[in-house]
Amino acid sequence: WDLTFIMLNHLHALQPAVNLFMTLLLHQKDLARLQISNVEWSVLQDYEMILSMGAQLHVPHKVQQWMSSQARPTLSCAVLSFKLFMTIWEKKQEEHPCMVPLIEVGLAKARHYYN
Repeated sequence: WDLTFIMLNHLHALQPAVNLFMTLLLHQKDLARLQISNVEWSVLQDYEMILSMGAQLHVPHKVQQWMSSQARPTLSCAVLSFKLFMTIWEKKQEEHPCMVPLIEVGLAKARHYYN
């Protein structure tokens, strides 16, 4: 999640530059097919929203950091981290019903490890 969030966040910030670059290359057929459509940009922004959970609380990012820190994570910290992550994603499902299928995939995996 960590690197995916960072990559999507940077790509979103660079969207105008990426669009301009691809527009300049439209005459090259092999590269023109790689242009990101408006629908694809929207989907990427949806993924970024799911992974970021808001401007100040990057829950999946923080959970990833807690679980991969130099110090060995304790079971209690791991359980609390997973519970926090799952609770916030469940709340996101209620706030963004159109995101339920995307969020549910991550929640199913988290529930598997949590149980």
